[in-house]
Amino acid sequence: SELYNASLNYLLDFRDKRRKLLPVLDADKARRVLSPTALWMQHSLQKDEAPKQEMHQQMQPILKTLEKQPDAEVFCKNLVDRAGLLADYGETDYIFRHKSFREYLAGVQITKEDNKQEWLKRLVSHFGDDWWEEPLRFFISEADADMFDSFMANLFQSRVSEELDQKQQNLLQTLVREAPQKKIDALGKKLRDTKTTGGQQRYILECLKTINTPEARASVKEFVQKSGRDDANLSYASEILSSGMGAKAPAAKPATPVTRSAVKLTNLFTELSSSFLNPLEEQAEYLLIPAGEFKYSVSEKNEQIQDIYFAKYPVTNQRYRRFISYLDNQVGNLSDILPQNLFAEKLLEFAQTIAEFEAYLGSDAGGWVKKVRSAEDENKRFNQDDQPVVSISWFAARAYCFWLSCLQAAQDGDPKLQDVDKIVEIYRLPTELEWEWAAAGREPDGSLREYPWPKEKGKEPNEKLANYGSNVDATTPVGRYPDGATPEGLQDMAGNVFERMENWYDDDEKMRALRGGSWDNDAHNLRCDSRVRVNPDYRLNFNGFRVVCLQS
Repeated sequence: SELYNASLNYLLDFRDKRRKLLPVLDADKARRVLSPTALWMQHSLQKDEAPKQEMHQQMQPILKTLEKQPDAEVFCKNLVDRAGLLADYGETDYIFRHKSFREYLAGVQITKEDNKQEWLKRLVSHFGDDWWEEPLRFFISEADADMFDSFMANLFQSRVSEELDQKQQNLLQTLVREAPQKKIDALGKKLRDTKTTGGQQRYILECLKTINTPEARASVKEFVQKSGRDDANLSYASEILSSGMGAKAPAAKPATPVTRSAVKLTNLFTELSSSFLNPLEEQAEYLLIPAGEFKYSVSEKNEQIQDIYFAKYPVTNQRYRRFISYLDNQVGNLSDILPQNLFAEKLLEFAQTIAEFEAYLGSDAGGWVKKVRSAEDENKRFNQDDQPVVSISWFAARAYCFWLSCLQAAQDGDPKLQDVDKIVEIYRLPTELEWEWAAAGREPDGSLREYPWPKEKGKEPNEKLANYGSNVDATTPVGRYPDGATPEGLQDMAGNVFERMENWYDDDEKMRALRGGSWDNDAHNLRCDSRVRVNPDYRLNFNGFRVVCLQS
């Protein structure tokens, strides 16, 4: 909005004034004519071009209220010839030279309309329509707190919000991020309403997580305390609170029962916890995948799997950036647990055991940040906090896991990290064997699943189960497809991002394996037994990773 505001000021009068020319109207008065005209084009015409005579008729009554009262045709000629804001479209029509100026002016005008409630209902009715997306974003960027609250009230009172597709959910989160003021009264009221659907609850919880104010946190906390349901939304709300709703994590301290050390086996009769939260990783949740035996698709033999904890989600940008900040010496509390120079020494020691790892890193730890940072870190399609981190190499993903292992070992009483061979196995990438068991599991009838979700959710992939086939044209925030979760609760095992595996693809040891499919891949690669290979140093925007933790 600031960019378009400044650009319009320049085009409408500043450029002429620098040349000591008098514009037909100064910028403020010109906007009083252009904004309602742009909204008329956006709403009534619903096309990029406008008949000249009709545009003159729209402008003339407004022009008559101004001091200079220029003729509409003269004003438009100035906009075409001097300002460059309008252009002739054939002999009979005008068009905004850049339609985004029309969208900006229309969005701003809605904030000035007397019948705002009617306009809010119109915006809601067109929520997700391409034609209205940019005006809506400009509108929300100029809206005050009450207007934001009214928009949310209208949206969640409408049936439109009962089921939002991924594009609409992305738009909703964009609006929340871009709004300059965020009043949560309507969101909180709707969240507490017993008639609110499960889908609406999820969308509201995501909004409150993004808003991340004390009021938003209190609203989520109240929902958790008073909810009579024991469902995925209550679990998600608890997850939001445990993660600090995006706030910086406190210094990691031993906690019971959430640290890895608290869930180690102490004797043969101790039952493993079904999950734990890792305070070293901003309370990332790990879920127990119980031991079992199954026919592995690669070896075509029965293979035995031990108990193992899988991260509930792929690693997100927010969590991965904490690793980058640590390497860049910007997370002091973690440095107290694990000094950077000690970690660098141990990482190089570990890297020497893997082909090309040491060469990839280089001996200068000061250059590691550039090598391991995501290549999409500044790309808005992929860089939101809750999206999975992409465009990092296998080496970078493995370094992240090793960093978690070193933090854990240092906290558990080995501050000098003396036994690297044992440390590397605390947190690591999953092997294909482990991943396939976690994804395919066992159905009640003893059969393996073809896709990660339970069979009753659908035999074939669809847009409610996974992000694939370029349906969204980018990654989505982790956990957006709860219906596609495994029975144990692992999410995004199919689609969104291919997940890097610990093992080589084959005996040549030149390519690393990938599993799970991605946002731009077809449905076949979502299968639990589907395999893909990639060069370990490739950084691709459809590759991410998930961490596993060994229980002992």
